[in-house]
Amino acid sequence: MNRSSFLIIVILLFACNIIMQAQVTVTGRVTDLFTNDPLPGVTVYQQGIIQTGTVTDHDGNYSITVSADATLIFTFIGYNAVSIPVQDRTRIDVQMEEVAAEIDEVVVVGIAMRRSELTGAVGTITSERLNEKPVTTINTALQGRVAGVHVSGDPRPGEDPSINIRGRNSIQYGTNPIYVVDGIVMTNGFNMVNVNDVASIDILKDASATALYGSRGANGVVVIITKKGTRGGRISYDGWA
Repeated sequence: MNRSSFLIIVILLFACNIIMQAQVTVTGRVTDLFTNDPLPGVTVYQQGIIQTGTVTDHDGNYSITVSADATLIFTFIGYNAVSIPVQDRTRIDVQMEEVAAEIDEVVVVGIAMRRSELTGAVGTITSERLNEKPVTTINTALQGRVAGVHVSGDPRPGEDPSINIRGRNSIQYGTNPIYVVDGIVMTNGFNMVNVNDVASIDILKDASATALYGSRGANGVVVIITKKGTRGGRISYDGWA
């Protein structure tokens, strides 16, 4: 072996040693900042080199080989991204903070949409307004609450009051609107819903009703959303004299 070949081999070995020393395997665990629960599926990659990234397992653990002077990026849906320099470390534990996003007010028609995007005439009654006076039926709860909705009482005992939304608009389907309770279209029996269980009532009064529910909605649509169970308990009592 001549002298030049020996020098080339030495230089190559030295270069390989430098390259190996420049790489470091980093392990760690990713958890939620407030609950300390592990976060599976978090994307971990070296800044600028997404192709060599990895994801955390079901226990929030990860392992990735990067440059010793690299910067690790941690991203996860619903959480703020985290950027951490490696600085020759072999273990980096990360806590990620959940993104606090404010949700715009929505109106439930046939589909949910932001109130700012709604072009039709819709009246909304919340559960707080329903509790302002004692009522026993849905139609009675609507009386005097929404413009364009006329509720008239029936003198016969046990009969429900009739309701007209912007007058009479259909010959084939009578004069009453249709009722949609938690997505189920009802023509009768809706007044069996306990008013205290109602979260909100949206009343569709114009062409948007027929667009979503066809000719049945010509006289308007009353969309009723009931309350859902939540954590914790609360007992309330209302008394009327």
